[in-house]
Amino acid sequence: MSLDERLPCSMQKLTHVWTMHVPAISSITLVAKIFDPAYMSDESSKFTDPFSFLDISVSHEVAAYCCLQDANVPRFHGHFLIPIPSQGNRTVHVLLMEHIDSKDFRILVPVEKAKDVCPAHKLTIINMALHLNLDAFVRGVFPLDFQPRNVILRTPGRRIKFCEKDDCPVHSEVDLDDVRGVLVDLENVGLGGPMKKLRKPAYRAKVVNKQRWRYLKCWLESEIQQWGQ
Repeated sequence: MSLDERLPCSMQKLTHVWTMHVPAISSITLVAKIFDPAYMSDESSKFTDPFSFLDISVSHEVAAYCCLQDANVPRFHGHFLIPIPSQGNRTVHVLLMEHIDSKDFRILVPVEKAKDVCPAHKLTIINMALHLNLDAFVRGVFPLDFQPRNVILRTPGRRIKFCEKDDCPVHSEVDLDDVRGVLVDLENVGLGGPMKKLRKPAYRAKVVNKQRWRYLKCWLESEIQQWGQ
């Protein structure tokens, strides 16, 4: 296993995330999310037992990906225990996932640029993100870290200017007629019974309409930790 480029991740207590490939098997790039208790800072470990936190984090993320493989999340390639020869062969947990070759919305829209997003693009982005979250709810997965950095935009099929606002940071990135996103970083989730009633279009529309106003107001401009906050 060859680690290539380090990637940002949300929960920075136990994990570090890399693009990687296995030269002997394939040239395909994957994402390796490594859970390592030794990576937890001394400050964090004063309040959280790293091994208990490890068990919860790994089990929740594996369960989330298994539940969501028919939804808009990266394809999950498995959970492995990998020894580190240079450290006495102690093992770390590694999750392997599809690499989405695109950018998350915190990179696309930095906080200081959020005010420049045109109204049409903001509405399109918020609607897409809310439906991603509800797709998880339908399957019994409840993301607790619903932030722009955890939604990756799939590259649009056409490369044109999608709005006339020159300073809109996503004017050539987000197709107003066909925006598609991927929910990532599922370490911090709740697991429970599927909210099957969200499969009903009328009920889902009611939920989206109720939540939309607060996310239009501040999702791109700040950090919302939990649904409905």
